[in-house]
Amino acid sequence: MGIIDSIYNGDLFPCEQTNEYKAEINSAHRSVCDAENKLLEQHPECKELIDGLASANTHLMSVSDCGEYVKGFRHGALLMLDILSGSGIQDR
Repeated sequence: MGIIDSIYNGDLFPCEQTNEYKAEINSAHRSVCDAENKLLEQHPECKELIDGLASANTHLMSVSDCGEYVKGFRHGALLMLDILSGSGIQDR
């Protein structure tokens, strides 16, 4: 079964996180949560502002991740087109 079949059949979810970076992601997430908690402890009156900042950052990361995913997918497709066309440096 090819990769397109796997995606179509729901066996592969390209946007799903892999475990490859899970420890690093969890560590970074803990750091962000710890910093947010310290900030809230020192400035509880700023909870709304801190929540707004966190929401805006989450949205920014979501848009950025989506853009990078699409760009990577397109680069992969262009790579395959180049490979399948059989052209190379020696042909130029």
